[in-house]
Amino acid sequence: MALSVHNIHVFVGTDPSVGGNPAPVWLEADALSSAQMQEHTRRSGHESVFVLQPANRAQHQLRMRYFVPNHEMEMCGHATVGALWLLHRRGEWNGAPVAIETLSGTVTGRRVDGTVQISQPRAVVEEVTQRALVEEIAQCLGIDAAQIAGPVLNAATSRVKTLVRLADTAQLHALRVDFSRVQSLCERLGSTGLYPYAMSRDEADTVSARQFPKSSGYPEDAATGIAAAALAWGLRRLGLVGDDAVSVTVRQGEAMGSPSAIKVGLPPEAMAHEGCWVGGEAREGSPADLRLDLLCPPEVARAKPSGAYATFSRPATCCIRAVWSVARTARRSPDSCERPTMCRAASAPQWPPWAPCCAPRGKSWAASRAWPAWSR
Repeated sequence: MALSVHNIHVFVGTDPSVGGNPAPVWLEADALSSAQMQEHTRRSGHESVFVLQPANRAQHQLRMRYFVPNHEMEMCGHATVGALWLLHRRGEWNGAPVAIETLSGTVTGRRVDGTVQISQPRAVVEEVTQRALVEEIAQCLGIDAAQIAGPVLNAATSRVKTLVRLADTAQLHALRVDFSRVQSLCERLGSTGLYPYAMSRDEADTVSARQFPKSSGYPEDAATGIAAAALAWGLRRLGLVGDDAVSVTVRQGEAMGSPSAIKVGLPPEAMAHEGCWVGGEAREGSPADLRLDLLCPPEVARAKPSGAYATFSRPATCCIRAVWSVARTARRSPDSCERPTMCRAASAPQWPPWAPCCAPRGKSWAASRAWPAWSR
């Protein structure tokens, strides 16, 4: 079988036609070098998974490698779910438990009641006790420290995420993040991303969250399985979910116009050593949406026609300048745009809805000095 790429939207919400987190899934990728995997990922603008033959078939049935635009990762939850969903759809996996070799260790995949699930260990959860760090988290999120409800936690199943509770989803979705501070702040926290969240007032064991990664190469994630798993354990630590077996629903991507739903099954606390299961629904999108022939700025690649970023503040001006500069050079107009895309920064109403796809093919958007540092 030849190398192929598939655009899988993972953790789609109640309307499967929209939402979810896109994951380019590369099958039969053994011939690719690490540099080639990194370049394919950089061009897609999304976390990507490369499915390979395992080093030892007696221990694992599959091997997977994961990349974000800036670097390789040990593990990616939504990409793993997407790859397994695709293999099952193609008739290459029957849904029985499968051992997957990853840089973070063995991950088990299974299909239960039509849904793909992956295993994650019990989280290590610690409180962030330094007041100066909590103050800086608030400043980075564009809020007052008094708006943080309860203790801030660092929680990890595969990677550390910093859990920040807010009063409600309105406050969560109104965050104005200073992205220039995220990486250095996460380094001081020993974290790979900020994960603010708010409990649902209408649905039991349901929470909305947003993920601002440390240095992935894009500002926000539409669905993050690893972070959702860490959050579920953090909720138990805070007494926000019970000690009995429970399914926690984590809604993400709503502020990006890409609503997602991640299910995390926690065992009874007495059996916490068995870890949890992370799963959700998926669908296949058009491979053309990956635009692998065009180096696309990350926030454009990830935005959805149905939504608008409410998170860009200072970066927005830079992005607009770069877009208009490229458009002038290419002498393109809205009427000549091949694929109009609504991608506006809330702080910049002059953002042209046709801008994301108006560059000539092969133009390197991210090479422009006008783009903020996180996009290069």
